[in-house]
Amino acid sequence: MVITAYRQPGLLPEAVLSALHQRPACHILLVNDGCPYAETHEFCIRIRAAHPDRIRYIRQKNRGPGAARNAAIELALCVWPDFDAMFFLDGDNRLGSSTIRQMHHSLRRHDADWVFSDMHLIGRNGLVGMAGEYCVLEHMLRNYVDTGSLLSRRVLDAGVRFDSQFTLGFEDWDFWLGAARRGFRGVYAASCGFLYRRRPESMIRNSNRDRDEIVGHLRRKHRGLINPRTCVRIEHKEAPRYALFLPDSDHVSLFTDPEDRARRMPAGEFLGRLAQAMASQRLCRMPAYLVAASGETIEWFQKKGLLHGVLWHLETAASHCGLPVMLTPDDAGGYAIRKAGNCSEPSLIALGGTEFSRSRSPISAAQFGGVNLSALKQRATATDLIALLEKIRAFATDGQSNEGFLLCSGNRRKEVVSNGIRSLFRAGPLFPLAGERRRVGFLLKGEMDDRHRTHITPQLEAARALSWSTHLFWIRQTNTQRLPTDWRFDTVTQLSIEQLRKVELEGIAPEFLGLLSTQDAIVNHECPEWLPLSGELRRLGVKTLYSSCTGAGVDVAVQFEYAVSAYLFDSGSFYRRLRAFGIPASKLQTNLRDCLCVSEETVD
Repeated sequence: MVITAYRQPGLLPEAVLSALHQRPACHILLVNDGCPYAETHEFCIRIRAAHPDRIRYIRQKNRGPGAARNAAIELALCVWPDFDAMFFLDGDNRLGSSTIRQMHHSLRRHDADWVFSDMHLIGRNGLVGMAGEYCVLEHMLRNYVDTGSLLSRRVLDAGVRFDSQFTLGFEDWDFWLGAARRGFRGVYAASCGFLYRRRPESMIRNSNRDRDEIVGHLRRKHRGLINPRTCVRIEHKEAPRYALFLPDSDHVSLFTDPEDRARRMPAGEFLGRLAQAMASQRLCRMPAYLVAASGETIEWFQKKGLLHGVLWHLETAASHCGLPVMLTPDDAGGYAIRKAGNCSEPSLIALGGTEFSRSRSPISAAQFGGVNLSALKQRATATDLIALLEKIRAFATDGQSNEGFLLCSGNRRKEVVSNGIRSLFRAGPLFPLAGERRRVGFLLKGEMDDRHRTHITPQLEAARALSWSTHLFWIRQTNTQRLPTDWRFDTVTQLSIEQLRKVELEGIAPEFLGLLSTQDAIVNHECPEWLPLSGELRRLGVKTLYSSCTGAGVDVAVQFEYAVSAYLFDSGSFYRRLRAFGIPASKLQTNLRDCLCVSEETVD
């Protein structure tokens, strides 16, 4: 155990005595981080002399909590090479009589990398509750794991250390995110008796005055973890965004990326967790959206590569109108996204009716009609929940139900995690793509003639040769337009001319930033209206490549030279034209492969 003393010598003895009383007994490292009071040093000398077999003492100039803990880590690794866990205790906090024993039991039982618990407040009545599953996405939003947690030795062996240069009061958040970036995860243990002193004025309170600046620095430092692509992967594994219920099944599929729906939960268990979430949002986390559809509908959309885009369209519509939404056939033989009733937050995403599998028309964008669906109350009995499932089953089967259902978030911080993550990037719903392969998105507009086809086909082949997945974002300007039949993309998301104009008018539209930011690279083929997104995409680590075979939009594209990674062309005249605009020769490419092979760091 590491106990760090700073400026309050009167509180240190209580912390040390609480550590000495732990059973089984543990070794203690006292670190005097330049405390200006002589009482601190005198006490540490006396207590070390009284327990020479259990206590070691380090005294150093004031270098901050991070440096103090790092010094203790290095000494502990040398003096006690066989220890398996470490606890960091600040000198003004205390431990309950069985805190370490309970935490160590949880550490071993769950094979966790660290164990955190609730914080019982000293000096005032209260409890800071941390109940619930650990989620690194939530940890990106706020630091809810105190330094006073039991840490597995393997985290230290992996080289995770405190940043001694980090601002006081936030070095623990930085430490945990550094551990999470390496794949380590924590687990919650209830009521372990950790006693935390909260005062109206303290080091942390002082640091909180500069919170925005500090948090911005922390997120830039950990952008290898805090970026849209990594966040969607983690979301898919740890906090799935969607719960899919099929009428002919007895389970619910939990996922963010619909390509992988292997994670399942029995319908009865799902209803039990839903009841818990409705009773108290602190008990469990639930997906942000409930998807009701027939299996035939889901499989048809997935076969066509449309399912990712459909879910993104539905979620975007729900986030705009604050209502559940549904996808229904329209009068023209396509599909329309419609509002679905009145409730407090978007919850139900419905793909209803077998008509979808018989139609081959494209999706029309966000045309809202009116179907009046009522919301389920926040609290529900077991009978209500069973009836809920049956009504969803009926809706997904025939699409004729007139009732909608509110699925409350179970996030213990009372915020849907996926919504909070979007706020980190100032974006709309993130495109639900979580695969490990690198991915390149093609932003195309209108119908492709032979010249466009000759230009783009080699780019597709180059991406596939590098084993990148390919994703089409197609702005379809009329209902009669078609893509070449031999083009194959992993996903296809159709956009409307109205959405194109929205980006043109508003510049950086958050929803489209969410759509494109989960790609590693975007090939913008003659869509100059979308170039204002390039700078924000670059900030999020996404390359923007401007592609042209007719010269369309080149005059606009050169104005975004700072944000555009490369220009793809296939004629000497375009090369000379771009050079005349002052574009560096290194940015002018004829081969997409060369562009994708060049790594590029994100820009703050």
